[in-house]
Amino acid sequence: SLPNSLEEIAINAFRNCSSLTSINVPSSLKKLGIAAFSNTKIKEFTLPSAVTEVADYLFQDCNSLEKVVLHKNVHLIGNYAFSHCSMLTELSLSESLFSIGSYAFSCCTKLTNINVPNTVEFMGTNAFEYCNSLKNVNIPSSLKALPDETFYYNDGIESIHIPGNIEIVGSYIARDSDSLKTITMEEGVRIIKSYAFYDASSLAS
Repeated sequence: SLPNSLEEIAINAFRNCSSLTSINVPSSLKKLGIAAFSNTKIKEFTLPSAVTEVADYLFQDCNSLEKVVLHKNVHLIGNYAFSHCSMLTELSLSESLFSIGSYAFSCCTKLTNINVPNTVEFMGTNAFEYCNSLKNVNIPSSLKALPDETFYYNDGIESIHIPGNIEIVGSYIARDSDSLKTITMEEGVRIIKSYAFYDASSLAS
């Protein structure tokens, strides 16, 4: 167990602890470093309320992670934060969230539902690539562009609604998304970049 005096867990602190299945972090914790729990067997994790950022690579390759509780103060999810968390099924994102990094949920193959709040103003590339159980994702009204490869090789997504606040639809956003049947775009979209829906073989309208 970790002491109640603990304020920071630094970069790579528990990385590759391949037998670590659970860890209880105290409420005194204020910061989690890059890849602090990467490639562990942690199954559940509750982020302390004083921690406002999910660091880059924090849970990358945690392929036993099923549940994460993020509190309302989290404003940033870093690059590759949950990449290859193949057992993660659902995650609630708070209305304080401002930024989702590149590859944040890449290869979360059992993620079925995620609600991106309308406070998100930045999203990196490949955020939801290979999320093959994800059928629908709301695109927040706070974004101005849909980044490249957002849903790249996503075999589960069936429909995409692009609101009018999105001016640019990125390259390869739904390439080889074989279940994609419908796309609706509101007035306001100015540019659809190259290969945006390339090889989406079921796209009918």
